[in-house]
Amino acid sequence: MQELIQIQKSKGGKNVVSARELYEFLQIGTRFNDWIERRIQKYGFSEHEDYARLTQNRVTQTAQGRTGVTVETDFALTLDMAKELAMVEGNERGKQARKYFIACEKMLTSMTPTHQLPATYADALRQLAEKVESEDRLLKENAELRPKAAYTDMVLSSVDEWTTTTIAKGLNMSAAQLNSLLCQMKVQYKHDGTYMLYSRYQDKGFARQRTFPFVSKSTSQTHTRTYLVWTEIGKEFIHRLLNPMLQQFSEVARRQAS
Repeated sequence: MQELIQIQKSKGGKNVVSARELYEFLQIGTRFNDWIERRIQKYGFSEHEDYARLTQNRVTQTAQGRTGVTVETDFALTLDMAKELAMVEGNERGKQARKYFIACEKMLTSMTPTHQLPATYADALRQLAEKVESEDRLLKENAELRPKAAYTDMVLSSVDEWTTTTIAKGLNMSAAQLNSLLCQMKVQYKHDGTYMLYSRYQDKGFARQRTFPFVSKSTSQTHTRTYLVWTEIGKEFIHRLLNPMLQQFSEVARRQAS
């Protein structure tokens, strides 16, 4: 397990997690909406204090192969609420999630302005093991997870750049199909013939604008053209965003063919 549940900062400065990510990690058997609404009602969680409702666009595909976009509801949970939800499940997954949130809380109490809250299970255990060497269990888990975490850090900090065509090939689709999906999911848009990221993605280091010169065959004059290239972080983001959808499409196609 490389990544448990991503922790992000809300607009109000709170550390929050996605209810859907927690739901998927806990492997809940009931529908997501039923599960979260019942938990909110049963344990008396308060909106705007313990959680906030969010909506996002999700790409869907019909049995005939047509793609579309539907609105999906998610919940931004505070760490306290996420920890309680994990605890009440009473299973091994719930224990792992709860320990992860506790680890994050411990890190928060000793963080300086240069520190960042660990975003993965591996990072949380690694940082805690460095601070609490007497805890043999954490040291053992840290030793197992450190190589994967170090490799991920090294790859995602690479300065290599990827074209949309190259990334699309790795996803078994064309560049035109990938660009269309990213536009439907409000990741990018086209302006004056060039793809650009929406504002909420522009400061995340996902992509850069590159300019190249070319000579016009008709006028023999030199011109320039701007295009979008993706960083390692951007490539990982695209794979994480689209892989669940592509796996679902593949499963539908497999069932139709059988």
